[in-house]
Amino acid sequence: MSVLESLFEEYQQLKTLVFEFEKTNQDLQAKLEGEGKSDSSSALEPLKAKIAELEVKNQELLAQLTEQAKLLVEKDKEIAFLTNKLKEQSNLSTTSQSQSPLPSRMLQPTQPPSTTEALSIIENSGLFDRTWYLQQYADVAKSGMNPAEHYLLFGMAEMRNPGPGFNTASYLRQHPELLRSKVNPIIHYVKQQSQKSLA
Repeated sequence: MSVLESLFEEYQQLKTLVFEFEKTNQDLQAKLEGEGKSDSSSALEPLKAKIAELEVKNQELLAQLTEQAKLLVEKDKEIAFLTNKLKEQSNLSTTSQSQSPLPSRMLQPTQPPSTTEALSIIENSGLFDRTWYLQQYADVAKSGMNPAEHYLLFGMAEMRNPGPGFNTASYLRQHPELLRSKVNPIIHYVKQQSQKSLA
């Protein structure tokens, strides 16, 4: 049983208990009123306190369920993105093997940077703000994932900004080809600037 299922089951049990206590409370109050008891209010105090305690636990469990559901949605997005990326890489590999080999000088420009190299480019670009990224995206901070790695793998696809000085969505509108090639906007920007400085 998953954590979410366990929390939901406990939540349902607490709802049942609250309902039973409220019903008992109503029955006892009606009985005391029918017998003309003057101390009916004091007799109900322990029961009311128990109901209040259960209602607090009920709200806490509901909050936990909501938070767990949000985290699961984020994880599902990341899993779907990685699955699609693996399929694309598998298709590219199959296609390249079935085609006739090209001269090595023609293959070199298409080689993407490794993950380690890409992370280094992003972190040293001056555009990625680690502290800002974690403050803006609480789900990344809670996940414990390296924020630069999150931006590399998921942030671009989710149109998240790496820092206050760089707008991912705006840059991708200027360079729509990056969406097809899956090139990270910061890496593209850094390489573009490097080529301009060498020209």
